[in-house]
Amino acid sequence: MENKLSLAANRQLWQERYEDFKRSGLTQAEYCRQHGLASRALCYWVGKFKSQQEPGQQQWATLTVSDAPASGVHNYHQQMTIQIDKIQLRIPSGFDQETIACVIGLLRD
Repeated sequence: MENKLSLAANRQLWQERYEDFKRSGLTQAEYCRQHGLASRALCYWVGKFKSQQEPGQQQWATLTVSDAPASGVHNYHQQMTIQIDKIQLRIPSGFDQETIACVIGLLRD
């Protein structure tokens, strides 16, 4: 028999972890290492709880999608450019959305 938490219990567990993470002063990566957590999972819940608790704190990032010549084998590829303050991310088509969300979360911390 599998030991799975109900959705409510899982949410409560991650709420507690999120609060502990905020108090810790650690980066997401370091907190996950110290607590044996998957960084993608923490990143997901940090984004979820931040958006619920701090709706007035949300800011828009600049997003540009363009067809640009690529070096190498491909003639053209579609990419996104995300600008957050002075940091610019260039993301190729076919990227993993969850990973990008985690990267953006880490950059904000």
